[in-house]
Amino acid sequence: MAEKPKIVLDPKVVMPLLQAHVADDIERAGEEVAANLRAKLPDDVPVKVTSFINESGRPVTMVTITHPSGLARQAKDGVVTRAASEAGLDIRRYEIE
Repeated sequence: MAEKPKIVLDPKVVMPLLQAHVADDIERAGEEVAANLRAKLPDDVPVKVTSFINESGRPVTMVTITHPSGLARQAKDGVVTRAASEAGLDIRRYEIE
């Protein structure tokens, strides 16, 4: 039986395309998650949105509760996870290799 064809994408070509075409969408999704999160938190609990290109060249947006209670709120109630889910994002554990 013949071997299946294999497609290999060159990250040096793909990552600039991702940066050019999806970075704005990723940032908008992060802003939506932040808006959902702010609606769940008291007004005195700040939420920060940071967009950047990570070390592998992927566009990333991070949403962070920048308050001492942020970690406890996520651990107890999963507020960040729920805010992301409400924005239509697929929530999965990120495995570091």
